[in-house]
Amino acid sequence: MNPRSRLLLAATALGAAVSLAPAATAAAAPAPTSNLYLQQAQSGVLRGSTLVLRGVAPRTTTFTDRPQRVGSAETTRAFASGFARTFGADPPNAALEVTDAPASRDVALLELRRPRYDAHTHTLTYRVRRLTTTKSPSLHSFVPRADRGVTTFGRASLFIDSGTVEAGLLFTVTAPAAGTVGISPSNGTFDFNAPDSSPPGSQVDSIQEPANQVGQTGVGGITLGPSALTVVAGQLGPISVQLLVSVVVPASGTLTGTASLPAGATVTVQGGPGPVTLTNGPFRIPLG
Repeated sequence: MNPRSRLLLAATALGAAVSLAPAATAAAAPAPTSNLYLQQAQSGVLRGSTLVLRGVAPRTTTFTDRPQRVGSAETTRAFASGFARTFGADPPNAALEVTDAPASRDVALLELRRPRYDAHTHTLTYRVRRLTTTKSPSLHSFVPRADRGVTTFGRASLFIDSGTVEAGLLFTVTAPAAGTVGISPSNGTFDFNAPDSSPPGSQVDSIQEPANQVGQTGVGGITLGPSALTVVAGQLGPISVQLLVSVVVPASGTLTGTASLPAGATVTVQGGPGPVTLTNGPFRIPLG
């Protein structure tokens, strides 16, 4: 397993003396965070229902609401062209922060629509609606500073809420011998796209047969993908695994899906207000 992957695996094969790491050392699930897109401009104009950003940086950065944890970047052209696909029918909220401006005209809260990017002039234009508040937790600190004084401005940063919440969920899974546990989200994805991590859908790790059991069936494996998590126990006996998985869900902050549990299997999930025990069938996991 690549050490940079956003996944922690601790597993013990019960009755087969296999241990990848002590389960007790698994890290606690981090608190949910919302992602932000950051676009920077040298100047701009905000009038009526139009925002024009000039001298826009060629790349749009994505990070969590703790800016020191920068996540990734894409070209601003790609962000604009993929805007409808990314946000669908729910236009994102954003905060425009003007650098070195007086307090009376340094922040505008906006709802963004229909970006148009001109790569030749490095100009990005949005259709906007001014807001007085926002439910976005990542933009909450801008609300007390919001005003209607922003019109023509110099250097500025546009913080765009992703409309999703990213959280670490700690799954503790016990599967009986020859049993298969499947966990499939319906409104979110398991995110394994950290730099240098295994690609989505790949076999990122497996529990190997113990050396003293050569010739017998191994104890099982774990398959991870953006839309499913599968734990398979072999014939040697039951297995117990802990997986700390990064998940991305809508801003409502609740992961829903379906669990497939054979008799004798158990799944508990930590990462929200309290532990959740999954049963065979639909599940709901609140994250905050």
